[in-house]
Amino acid sequence: GGEHHVGTTDRAHFSRSRHRTGHRRPGQGQPGELIGSREARCEACRGQSVIIVIADDLTGAAELAGIAFSHGLTAEVQTEFNPKTDADIICLDTNTRILTAEDATAKLRALAKRIVAAKPDWIYKKTDSVLRGNIAAELHTLLEATARTRAIFVPANPSRQRVVREGHYFIQDTPLHETDFANDPHHPATTSVVSKIIGNDPAIQIPDARSESDLDKYARQCDS
Repeated sequence: GGEHHVGTTDRAHFSRSRHRTGHRRPGQGQPGELIGSREARCEACRGQSVIIVIADDLTGAAELAGIAFSHGLTAEVQTEFNPKTDADIICLDTNTRILTAEDATAKLRALAKRIVAAKPDWIYKKTDSVLRGNIAAELHTLLEATARTRAIFVPANPSRQRVVREGHYFIQDTPLHETDFANDPHHPATTSVVSKIIGNDPAIQIPDARSESDLDKYARQCDS
């Protein structure tokens, strides 16, 4: 998981794509129970189409669905991708964080083909707030699948004192690799330099983010 809020969450936008929450389990033909209504949708979001959130674990997918709901959107959490829903936002758990980079890439590449075929207006890549997981491999895969030339990757969450300054990730003013996350059993932090963590790809832009206003600014810069 990781801590996220709209405007204060880890984000990587690839392409442009709308509150009710629900959950679809593998094999279900119909969405799970949905809470909320289209009438409750925030005025600013009216008329938009589906946004697809791609998270690497269930906690992250559910977190973004909850955030969507709090902003007046319908959302459905899925563990198997099914675009046949009337929800504004599909939050897909790929369950790839615990896989090897090779296996995560193969799984996401197959999913990405189906996601792109669904023609969402926005694809939003949800990552862990302290950069655990196969972030580089998954961002590369989605850039390739969407034929996009860039992604804006903003892992900062200023509301939790998690910021990017001069390319380095800090938690309460401590470099990431000097925190307890250096001892993570699966994805230990060995550096605070975000570009090194995600593979120094010039197509992935990693702006400094120290405040809520920084996050809003970068959101407006996403490709439409």
